[in-house]
Amino acid sequence: MIKILINGYYGFANTGDEAVLASIVRELTAAIPGVKLTVLSDQPEETAAAYQVRALNRWKGGTVWRALRESDMFVFGGGSLLQDITGSKSLYYYLSQIITARLAGCRVFLYAQGIGPISQQNRRRTASALRRCHLITVRDQESADFLLDLGLPAAKIIVTADPVLNAKFEDMPPPLPGGKKLGLALRPWPGLDLPALAALADQASAWGWQVVLLPFHEPADRKIAGELIDKLKHPAYLPPDPISSGGMMAAIAELDFLLGMRLHSLIMAAAGGVPFAAISYDPKIDSFCRQSAQPVLGPCINLGKDAGSNLSYLLENREASRRRLQDRRQNWQDLCQITAILARETAFGNPDLNLDMARKQLEQNRY
Repeated sequence: MIKILINGYYGFANTGDEAVLASIVRELTAAIPGVKLTVLSDQPEETAAAYQVRALNRWKGGTVWRALRESDMFVFGGGSLLQDITGSKSLYYYLSQIITARLAGCRVFLYAQGIGPISQQNRRRTASALRRCHLITVRDQESADFLLDLGLPAAKIIVTADPVLNAKFEDMPPPLPGGKKLGLALRPWPGLDLPALAALADQASAWGWQVVLLPFHEPADRKIAGELIDKLKHPAYLPPDPISSGGMMAAIAELDFLLGMRLHSLIMAAAGGVPFAAISYDPKIDSFCRQSAQPVLGPCINLGKDAGSNLSYLLENREASRRRLQDRRQNWQDLCQITAILARETAFGNPDLNLDMARKQLEQNRY
């Protein structure tokens, strides 16, 4: 029986990261029959109940060490774990775990990571730790290029896709208002131009759209949503209770268009074939919009004077955007399954780890 220990930003009430974990658990369980998964979490009891896995407290060093000693492979589960834009402390925590996992005898697999930004002072330390990994899968080409710039060997890096791009929309959505629905997924950010966003939302309401605010990280996103509502002339809908990751995916699938800052709001929209435009605050947002052929409406600190007319055009032409997403959907789903195949082969010690090998195995599984 293969034993895998998974760590990420889990148990922190972040809908995007919880959706990543749900997708990883589903893909690994399908790819490795009988696999035993253990997840490190800030709220292990909640994580264990939500995903039917063993879960441990990520902050208890002795517990983590024993779990590593018992495991065949250590998995970094998706998201943007390796960055220092919010400070170096988090980056050091995750890098130290790679080193500890190798000392414990685990193989180390990075699961569809988004890498960076990482400041110049932390790049050598990052490269040193990542050289210890057996395989690094990343969710976009920009992350791969960043790792190559750090001096990582190309043979260790494979571009796949964010796990949520193969998400299943099986949960019931929270009750949403009727009519044409424009989702708005904001996050706090220094300099966020709330007056411009409020004007944009009011314009959409005047055009007959129902604005639906979707908080991805409680309570911070709910607070910023409330601040926006206070500036609106027209009513907008804010779900009264926190939404689970499955419920959020189902809610986004019911939208007619999404305007999002949160990366995983955009990824969930793409997975569900829902047209979207981004409000950018980070290079990862622009990267995913390029990958999905969807527009960036503007930066969050300055949407610009043409934002209203641009949004009007996007709403009127949303079916063309939907078709572009549909054209990419099968490839995304394949890449998500390929990540799990690569994880399986890494866990079993297969030295032949490359994209062609994984694609061949995926094709064989189809017949």
